[in-house]
Amino acid sequence: MHCSTCGNTFSDQHTFCPEDGTKLSSSNIATSTEKQCGECGTTQDALNQFCEHCGASFHLSSPSSSERKAALFSTGTFQKESIKRGLADGLKIAASAFIAMIIVASIIHNSVSNYFLGEFDILSMTGFRLTDFLMYLHSVQVTMTIPGEFLGAQTFQAGVVHGLILMALIFSLVGFIFGKRITTLTPKDKLKLALSSGIVYGLMMAITALIARRTMTIEEFYTTVQVSLSFSMFQAFSVSFITMTLFSFIGFLLASPKGRSGKELHDLLPNGKSIYFGARAFLITSFTTLVIYTIYIYNSDMMQEVAVFEAGTLAFILSLQVAAYLIPLIHFQTIELQVPDMLLSAYGRETLWLFSASDHPFFLNLEIGGISPFVLAGLLIPVALFVWTGIILHKTYGESFVKPLLVASSTYTLLSLLLAFFLRIIVSLEGFHASISVTFILSALATFTFSSAVMYVTAWFRS
Repeated sequence: MHCSTCGNTFSDQHTFCPEDGTKLSSSNIATSTEKQCGECGTTQDALNQFCEHCGASFHLSSPSSSERKAALFSTGTFQKESIKRGLADGLKIAASAFIAMIIVASIIHNSVSNYFLGEFDILSMTGFRLTDFLMYLHSVQVTMTIPGEFLGAQTFQAGVVHGLILMALIFSLVGFIFGKRITTLTPKDKLKLALSSGIVYGLMMAITALIARRTMTIEEFYTTVQVSLSFSMFQAFSVSFITMTLFSFIGFLLASPKGRSGKELHDLLPNGKSIYFGARAFLITSFTTLVIYTIYIYNSDMMQEVAVFEAGTLAFILSLQVAAYLIPLIHFQTIELQVPDMLLSAYGRETLWLFSASDHPFFLNLEIGGISPFVLAGLLIPVALFVWTGIILHKTYGESFVKPLLVASSTYTLLSLLLAFFLRIIVSLEGFHASISVTFILSALATFTFSSAVMYVTAWFRS
């Protein structure tokens, strides 16, 4: 195959010139078996690159401007086609994940909506549609505006861990299926595909947030009022983009042959194996802790009463949410509670950490109060994973384990902050504010220090 722009010759396996992107064609190759030297005039083999008599070059002269434009156009067209193909694949993945989320959300919505509509007047007024529930699962902030003489603007954000779990499972599964179907993907292709699917899914959720906005006429206390409901489009896009990109990429990596996930990440990013080790440790820790704590809390007397007198599904969701709050606590992170004095003057605003939280009345009611063996057993889970990761880091990097260790700890910390975002619950009315959230800066420092220290001591002993 011959390039008409640069004059180089390539094997038949090439379609485009590796030097300038010009499309190659077999018709470009000279059919004559001889050619004449322009310097000395002798005739010789057409395959010669230089004259065998005077040494003059037979390379083509510099391409004209029109030829250069044609080559650039050909390269640009190829790049545009690659972008279109990537967006098309991203649309398939995002659409599959979106449909799966709607199906799962509709099932859960049908099972709990009757209870919520009966218990909360605000949800009864708005109707609690399926689109509202989708926003709720994605932890998107909702603003309800009621005329000033009533309640004014009300802002709600419910960080629910079961929403994060659903997204993690569905997005990873979709990525895994597509990764198995398209076996020729390189690590770079997988990252690009995860980003494109994240963008498309984020746009889908932003459009859903726009569609979910509405204004309703409600009769309350013999008065007709206009109530408007809106969702943050930016938050809908950003949360959806981050989670879809992250978990679909994890699914692509899991679809790789056994033992190849860490190597692919290493080929794609500097210290990629360390990122893989840190992410794996966090996922195993979170999943194990969540399962153990949810089972324990669900069987407590408090949750059994909820299951008997309210709904079993509600009791399970509450147990899952409370268990999720214990995950940051066993990483020595802090949780800030802010409750208006008019409702709970005994608490007000306070910051909880592992051992102070275990003596909190709420945790005592769940039978996990005090420094119980149950709380200490939960603390051993991340310690065991940090020790295991430290051993692997030393085995992989030898005495140069410090930098990879810091990368693994940073990855672990960033994922813990992502979980912390989905644990925020904020209710803000006029003259009223209540919230429960993980303190980001202190939590990041605590988790990073905790994980780094255990990993370093383990690797140091291995040395």
